[in-house]
Amino acid sequence: MRSAHRRWTRHSRNTSTASARWQRPGGGYFFWLELADGADAGALEAAARAAGTGFLPGTACSISGGLRHCLRLSFAHYSVPEIHEGIGRLARAFT
Repeated sequence: MRSAHRRWTRHSRNTSTASARWQRPGGGYFFWLELADGADAGALEAAARAAGTGFLPGTACSISGGLRHCLRLSFAHYSVPEIHEGIGRLARAFT
């Protein structure tokens, strides 16, 4: 698990852009991808599913309905190559 976490952290640093930023977790099994302010992660969910991947919109993790511009991504159940493929699919879905 730690190996996957370290590799995804390294990969995510290489794939950050001006419009998205990875949050390095302090623990747990999830990474957060923070989109530009004003973005609606929920509106991108259908495009991710069509690309064969998915995420949990941040609003599902907030009691107040905040985190609208955030995506929660799991790394707990996937191999490193699957994680890299998922990140690529998200990038293609969102362009």
